[in-house]
Amino acid sequence: MALEKLIGLLENRVSQSFEGLKVISNFMPGASQSMIDGIVSKLSVNLPYDYTKFLQICNGCDILMYENLDGFKFFGTEDLYKENKNMKDIFESDWDNNVILFCKCIGEGNYIGFRILSDESYQLLDCFNEYLPTEWDVINESLFSFIDKLID
Repeated sequence: MALEKLIGLLENRVSQSFEGLKVISNFMPGASQSMIDGIVSKLSVNLPYDYTKFLQICNGCDILMYENLDGFKFFGTEDLYKENKNMKDIFESDWDNNVILFCKCIGEGNYIGFRILSDESYQLLDCFNEYLPTEWDVINESLFSFIDKLID
């Protein structure tokens, strides 16, 4: 399913019931190319094509938020650098410079991230804070597939 269709599905489910709870999703307008170029420069790593397309459509969003206790916060260009710098400072020399955190799991304090591979492909990671970045589990190979499963 194309990313635009996924975003459309999400936007149509702004306020919904999930497992009997009322959850809310909020979406920011898309990022400009200069905003995306700026964050790529600050991070010193190329963003995956899928995520660049996501940012062009939606420069950050909250999905399935329940009273700020649970849900997913996908970072826009403004939060991307701050969140990654913070985790890099926490992990210090154990940080993997090929990892880009792009989503926070609200309520858990954990993240979802990309590990950029040498061929510019990527893996989606469950960035569990109690483990080192080298120990983070691969949970998917596609942002599109991850979002599709998330909203299904």
